Amino acid sequence: MAAARLTNREVAGILDEIADLLEIKGENSFRVRSYRTGAETVGHHAQSVVEMVERGEPLQSLDGIGSGIAAKIREIVETGDCTYHRELLVEVPQGLLELLRLPGLGPRGVATLWRKLGIRSAEDLEAAIADGRFRSLPGMKEKKEARLLKGLQQRRQLKSRFLLPVAEEAAEKLRPHLLAAGASEVHAAGSFRRSRETIGDLDLIAVGGDAQTLADAFVGHPDVREVLGHGAEKSSVVLASGLQVDLRHSEPDSIGAALQYFTGSKAHNVALRERALKRGLKLNEYGLFKAETDPEERVAGRSEEEIYAALGLGYVPPELREDRGELEAAEARTLPVLVARQDLRGDLHSHTTESDGRDSLEAMVAAARDAGLDYLAVTEHSRRVPSPVNRTGMDEARCLAHIRRVRAFEQSTPGFRVLAGIEVDILEDGRLDMDAEVLAQLDVVVASIHSHMDMQRQAMTDRLLRAFENPRFQIWGHPLARILSRRPEISLDAERVLREAARRGIALEINGSPDRLDLPEPLLRSAREMGARFTVSSDSHSVREFVHLRYGVGQARRGGLVPDDVLNTRPAEALLAALRH
Repeated sequence: MAAARLTNREVAGILDEIADLLEIKGENSFRVRSYRTGAETVGHHAQSVVEMVERGEPLQSLDGIGSGIAAKIREIVETGDCTYHRELLVEVPQGLLELLRLPGLGPRGVATLWRKLGIRSAEDLEAAIADGRFRSLPGMKEKKEARLLKGLQQRRQLKSRFLLPVAEEAAEKLRPHLLAAGASEVHAAGSFRRSRETIGDLDLIAVGGDAQTLADAFVGHPDVREVLGHGAEKSSVVLASGLQVDLRHSEPDSIGAALQYFTGSKAHNVALRERALKRGLKLNEYGLFKAETDPEERVAGRSEEEIYAALGLGYVPPELREDRGELEAAEARTLPVLVARQDLRGDLHSHTTESDGRDSLEAMVAAARDAGLDYLAVTEHSRRVPSPVNRTGMDEARCLAHIRRVRAFEQSTPGFRVLAGIEVDILEDGRLDMDAEVLAQLDVVVASIHSHMDMQRQAMTDRLLRAFENPRFQIWGHPLARILSRRPEISLDAERVLREAARRGIALEINGSPDRLDLPEPLLRSAREMGARFTVSSDSHSVREFVHLRYGVGQARRGGLVPDDVLNTRPAEALLAALRH
């Protein structure tokens, strides 16, 4: 079997892991940072580094890539790994890498656990907490122990889950492979199509062609690590990423039924099948049939729309198929017309090299225009968030210079608005990390929590309520400050805080970064019922990340949001008028 062609994300992942291993070893920060920078450059580069290596192009032409890291990238591209990475894994147990993702444990803490207690994995850490050894170490107190236990619990829940880009990347690799093998269409279904925050596996449906030929091509793809099942109707594999992918075959007359069936959710499908039975019909992955009079006669199946129509229902978008009242709404024809990606006119959260972004103001604006947007808010961090270039985020002087720079640059972008913004930190006591007079000169103020995320529920609630009192607080950025599978959400009285944000006209950000997708869907629904307003933002740190808007829209759709709920579906002037002042 041919070796799999690596993606930029996969090459960057190995460089990032080298940096993690070096941190645990206690290597100097400059060396660690060089690998971090290399990973960021590769992961966000527009061209494939594999193709660059194959063409013999010098990798040193990329920002932050020196000769040493360039040589390792070439080795990774050619062999799938590099000797240095393997040598580090001999020195440092790989299980320690997972501990770095737990809240409250940095590289020094992980190294201490390893050297003092012999902990080599999450399971070892759980045992050390259970028998009391953990608290024998300096600095390992009850509060930290509680945070780690919560993180370990979430780890168990999410261990086999994957972020949406992993599934999307797999589908993009497999689709052309199956089309070349004779399929006329290839669709992704399951929880991925429902835009769930994470997925357990990926369901693909191939239409037309010869089922066995498609199955053979599928299991023979170079990215397949393990074949779990191989048959004409269904084949299952595990890819190099660890993601399981199931392939099913459908004929054109049944593709609507297959999509409906394999998209789910299970609860939605059960309710739909029960509705069919009450009408003397049978619904399965092949179609909707007359169960009582002629079981072979197909009533519907070519499209999902005709299946729902035949059952007396309006079409239910995939994101709403969770058996939460959507069938009743579909029958009453009261389902919302959900917000769509093309409804977004602008993006209100982005970063350039002035803070922790990887591309210039000029490049980010050009990429936003290419993404079909009419305006972009450039929201650099305030002083509390480190910047690779400036060491810290913006103070008042730099913020004023930022405003002047953005205003001047906007003069060179006719037909496109560039808004001067900030992502200002919400400090521990609820103050915003920038003088009010400076905040008043900005177009867009996003306020977010980046520190002291382990505060107790009441203290965190009070912190946010105090912050909301600042009249310049316009948008609450990534509200729960979570990072999926790595950092739990902050603890707060969500109902009280969301209700107060809605009352004050503070917009709630739906952060489209795939490892955030924050706010979560249940809170979106609650906040909408409270009358809250929302923005969908990419939180782009590079020109390649405006695609995050797509994930943010998926989250908004799961929450039942319509275009009027989302402020940045409005033209720039209407948006600015709608923001809290």
